[in-house]
Amino acid sequence: MLKRRKSQVTVGCCRPLVMPAGRELYVSVKPGPADKYLEGNFFPYRLNFLLGHKGLAILNKKTSLGVYECYTNSNSVSYSLGSVHYNKRRTFCKPATYMGYVYAVKRVHVWHFNLFQAIGPARGIIKALNDEYVLREGPECLIPARKEPISRGMVRAMLAVVDGASLPGAGTLQWQSWRGVTLRALLCTAASGGFRKAELSLPAGIRFNAAHMSRANLFWIIGGVLVRCPTPEQLRNLKEGDMAGLIVVPCKNDLWGIEFMLHPLFFRFVPGVRDNTAAALRDMVLACPVPDERMRSTPLFSEGPVAEGGAQKPVRQGYADKMLRGLLLTFMAPEVARRYSWHSFRIGLACALRAAGAPDSVILALCRWKSAASLRCYARMSSADSASWLDAAGDQRLASV
Repeated sequence: MLKRRKSQVTVGCCRPLVMPAGRELYVSVKPGPADKYLEGNFFPYRLNFLLGHKGLAILNKKTSLGVYECYTNSNSVSYSLGSVHYNKRRTFCKPATYMGYVYAVKRVHVWHFNLFQAIGPARGIIKALNDEYVLREGPECLIPARKEPISRGMVRAMLAVVDGASLPGAGTLQWQSWRGVTLRALLCTAASGGFRKAELSLPAGIRFNAAHMSRANLFWIIGGVLVRCPTPEQLRNLKEGDMAGLIVVPCKNDLWGIEFMLHPLFFRFVPGVRDNTAAALRDMVLACPVPDERMRSTPLFSEGPVAEGGAQKPVRQGYADKMLRGLLLTFMAPEVARRYSWHSFRIGLACALRAAGAPDSVILALCRWKSAASLRCYARMSSADSASWLDAAGDQRLASV
């Protein structure tokens, strides 16, 4: 049983945290069949000051025990923390990153019904490490690295890339092809709906199933009437004011769709606008037809049919990343393009709603967040709004008592 030290945690006792135990200790441990999670995600770092005399006793010996047994048998406090990638501009990893791996080890212990008692001491250690880190690297290095928001103007710039253009690393762009109309709809839907990449596309090797977004998630409001499976003629005759509706799917903060599936997103149809989401979805449905009976088993966004008349291949995340980067590189430098990803569409929607004056409740609902903490991370105030509010504050006459 771990006995907490009564003395205050100091910077000196925290220095062993950032000293690597050495990769050779890790590779000498033969993983067991149940150790794939630890084997693939963890790299040895010592928290031996919490153990006093015991340290990484088992990991220091050549043993045939599996990785997980080495974790649990070293008194639930000697850890191997995972895959730390150092920033070239910093000497050490951020202390918060270490704490994240402590929580990861705790989860593995809980999964295996083992007691884990080091979270309390670890918090004190991380606090002391933060003090040292600020003095060593500067407080600005503790600011989390976030992707930049993609604005609506950037979406229009991507959609304005000429047909037949060669995209860096992504081949030739053909807007009228199956992939082309799907890509346009994917970009517009991500920008207007703030969807996560995992909601719109699938990782490699994952088969499409009922939990993923399908053609059945798309419906239409035509002339004020709900239409689930409109005819091609109805879609061609859409008028301004008609809407496309999209039922969201289970996601990482709503694993079964209980919270957010009750609240679909609606996109108003505006003809003649290249980045209009309803128009892009309409054009995709017309160019990539699906029989009504296959709506539920067909991904909303696909790369094309597997075979003539067969099922459609879902858009993969690797393809989506490649196309987004290729489009961005047509009008920005590579070092700038690295600041953006598919998550930038989600951030862009939150920032745009904030700039439009939407209340926090509306931003949370449309971006499908449960915690107001997400607003502090992503719903950023624009420079113009910041300057306007500060200018307005400077013009006020104070008469407080």
